[in-house]
Amino acid sequence: MLAERISLLQSLHVYYLTSPPLHGVFSILLREGLRDQELLEETRRASRVNPYFELLADLYEMYLSDIGLIHDYVERGEIVPCASCKIYELWVLTRIVDFLERRLAGELKAERRTDHGLALSVGGVRVLYNVPQRGVFLQGVISGVKRDKKEREFSLRPDFVIVRDGGEKSGSVVCDAKYRRGVGFRDVITMLAYIAEFAWPITLGGERVMLGVFYKLRDSASRESVRVVKNENLPVKLAIYIYTLDPRMKRGVIEKNVEESLKPILETKV
Repeated sequence: MLAERISLLQSLHVYYLTSPPLHGVFSILLREGLRDQELLEETRRASRVNPYFELLADLYEMYLSDIGLIHDYVERGEIVPCASCKIYELWVLTRIVDFLERRLAGELKAERRTDHGLALSVGGVRVLYNVPQRGVFLQGVISGVKRDKKEREFSLRPDFVIVRDGGEKSGSVVCDAKYRRGVGFRDVITMLAYIAEFAWPITLGGERVMLGVFYKLRDSASRESVRVVKNENLPVKLAIYIYTLDPRMKRGVIEKNVEESLKPILETKV
């Protein structure tokens, strides 16, 4: 599925770079090393014929300026790169799976595929990526009300549910990948719903906790991790952490943050 999407994006890039009026400039760039500014100016002139060239110029200018994967433009709604958040989710998935393979020394297996999701297992840990599910609360609500076809098909689709079954070491953590530099109030509310549906208590700092994790991109004030929710009033404690996970970070820092975020599920005991 991913290979097909990448192939499609590649084809679109080839189309833009080899179609009039940009193909002539692209050929010059290949032969003579055209300066970036000249390429941008020519691309913007080409937008009089095809408005998509204006978007291409904006994207390239942001890339050259290292704006941060175009987050500012996305947050203002000026462009909507539909596939970018999915690419980030898949990158986070590779970091999670890579860590589990190294830590657990197990064989990675694909248990199930859906149209948009994937269920993997390695060393006794299951990773459910974008798999539609119904937890105990949602199932109870649906069973008690009159439903039409649309309601019967309703389910939640968290980015990641990481589950460990077996004996003393059991539990599950809900993780959400945010393709931006901040986590908002609504994100936290949604995470609380995910935790209520899919998280099972784990041991964290000597306490039994229902845990949710956000992964987000780096900003100028980013710390390695931030605890945004700590509830002491409910019978079962809740905690939500934010971890900075950005492809531009050093590999060692990325691996450290993934390890810190997943260590509770691997070391939990009843």
